[in-house]
Amino acid sequence: MKKALEQKRISSLTNSQIKFGKWELEKIFPVVQIEQISLNDEFLQYESDSKVINRVKNNIITAKKIGMKNFRKAAIDPSFGKNRRTIIYCVGRKPAVKKSPIWWDKVACKFMPEKNSRLMSLLERDVFLGVLVKELIEEEGYSVKDAWEAVCVNSKNIGYATNKPFLEKEFALTGSKKISRWYDLGNTRKIIKVAKKIYLVCGFNYNMSPKISPVAINWEIIFSSLPIADAVGEIVIDE
Repeated sequence: MKKALEQKRISSLTNSQIKFGKWELEKIFPVVQIEQISLNDEFLQYESDSKVINRVKNNIITAKKIGMKNFRKAAIDPSFGKNRRTIIYCVGRKPAVKKSPIWWDKVACKFMPEKNSRLMSLLERDVFLGVLVKELIEEEGYSVKDAWEAVCVNSKNIGYATNKPFLEKEFALTGSKKISRWYDLGNTRKIIKVAKKIYLVCGFNYNMSPKISPVAINWEIIFSSLPIADAVGEIVIDE
């Protein structure tokens, strides 16, 4: 009952015209705490031959060296607002798929401009993944090795994927599969931005193998003006 009430209340953010309190902001856009990571943290001492793990580690080190500030990331996937022209964050809705990276770029900038809303960068994405690794260790009881592998090698335990026959498969509703402070890690793929009109799509959807395409994997998008059937924009804001 308490969990259901908590999920029901994570539903109030639509755009910058809607007023919301601190509770809603903390729940819907939790802080990604890069400033609380130390280069001496145990999880950053982990050594691996995985190119994905090493990319994430190196980007965390880069973020620390340039003095990256904390930022906020949406905890759940976005859904469509009225007429599919705007987005909202509301538990229990269909995710806002089938839009292009360019559409998401524009919508992200308009979402909360006073908080510098934007599509997540690759550096921010990898910092978030590092924070997720740390939270898996400290809050979910994972070993350092298992936490890194859950995020970067095989994400079957942290992302939503179905075992249903192909014709019965479908997206989960937003706010599914809670891991630490985050939901929807593997239900849809995520669109991020690396440069002007250059975008990546990250992770896996409900119909993909979380081993072949773990949460930390990404691919460059060739045609950024075309809709992507299984992806949503990953929006971040300043703290």
